[in-house]
Amino acid sequence: MAEKSSFNEEALRHLRLINVDEDEGTRKHLQEELTTAPLFSALVREVIENEYQGDHIVNGKGRKLVYPQYGLLGLRMGSTTSPDTPAVDEDDLVYANVSAPWSAFICGSQGSGMSHTLSCMLENSLIESSPAGKLSSPLAGMVLHYDKFTAFSSTQLCEAAYLCSSNIPVRVLVSPSNYHAMKNAYENLPGLGKSNLLRVVPMYLPQKHLNISMMKTLMGINAGDDQPLYVEVVIKILREMARTSQGQSHLDYNAFKRRLEKEDFLTRQNAPLNMRLEVLESFFEPGTVVGSGGKQKNPAKALSDDLWDFPKGSLTIVDLSCPFIGPDDTCTLFNICVSLFLKGRADAGQIIALDEAHNHIAGAATARANKEGETSLDLFGKIVRLGTGEALVFCPTAMLDVTSGLDHIEESSESNRGSSVASTEHQTVTKLGSEHIRLRVRKRITADGGRSQLAE
Repeated sequence: MAEKSSFNEEALRHLRLINVDEDEGTRKHLQEELTTAPLFSALVREVIENEYQGDHIVNGKGRKLVYPQYGLLGLRMGSTTSPDTPAVDEDDLVYANVSAPWSAFICGSQGSGMSHTLSCMLENSLIESSPAGKLSSPLAGMVLHYDKFTAFSSTQLCEAAYLCSSNIPVRVLVSPSNYHAMKNAYENLPGLGKSNLLRVVPMYLPQKHLNISMMKTLMGINAGDDQPLYVEVVIKILREMARTSQGQSHLDYNAFKRRLEKEDFLTRQNAPLNMRLEVLESFFEPGTVVGSGGKQKNPAKALSDDLWDFPKGSLTIVDLSCPFIGPDDTCTLFNICVSLFLKGRADAGQIIALDEAHNHIAGAATARANKEGETSLDLFGKIVRLGTGEALVFCPTAMLDVTSGLDHIEESSESNRGSSVASTEHQTVTKLGSEHIRLRVRKRITADGGRSQLAE
């Protein structure tokens, strides 16, 4: 009996770790879906704020807004089944949720407004006093840009640089080998004029953040069984330094070079090893590496140190357009930049954008032949009828519609448009589900430098 009693006590203790109140669990789940919806309409926001805020109390002192930060994305143009333009209704304004994490993929043809849409999303996330929304705590932004068809005289610039026209500090990190051309191009952007908030600097990686993974990436050391013998020696040194680093997150590169010099490499091994080291050191600020030439600088005062600080409300553009940097190298450097950027995610919310991604992402899946059915042809017709500045938006979790006459929560069947999320006595908020909407993207707040140039 004692053994059974002990078993029952343990089971009861474990049972208390499970929420068996279905109503409470459902309510919390619905609140989570509401607060994390990437997109919502003005009508939904009004209904939620009027009907559901009673459940959002902060320490009993006041209400917590369901959508504390948001920015206008555009206007819903009515049902996609009709090409007719509907009457403008303020309830159809569509906002982007700046407080919750989400991702988006923007695609289209040249001149269709992809960069314009991206700039609007960046404005929503970075401009604190924006007339297009509400933002009490701006995010820190990073845009990765690359033009593989670049030349010194024909570099395609990142349009997001125009955000500096609305008092957003914009810092452009460029390849040191293409610095002067890029500096001249960005400082003479058409229609922007001189701006003290636009800063173009060569991109040097900070040694204080250098780690073993970053070194192996920059030196082109990949996992495999066919590594040259000198590479195995390099890996052995890195492994020993990692073991003796006593938990330090960074690696002393000068100490690494001193240990390499003690190794007795063959003459034919020195040439490829030095070549790998030269590639690695080309990303360090000149003078910060012993033996690299020039007067050695104090690492604590290196120029690269402050390049990787990302204050709230600032935008960092990493533009590696350069004749000497290929798509594969660009992907490698972008991965390092993102890892350095994410180190500060505890200090501020962050937004990352990959601009012109098709220029440098290798190994993309090839197109597959699909059977064209009536649905896909109908969708293609809607795409063809889109005007400049309009888009089809697919977002299953978007909260855009409110229906009347339902007093309960129900999950939709396959034939329903979307699933119900929250309801009151008279109204129900529903998700977009598998449907899509036609959206007219709003005007930019900052200077617009993305208009297509026509031949005269």
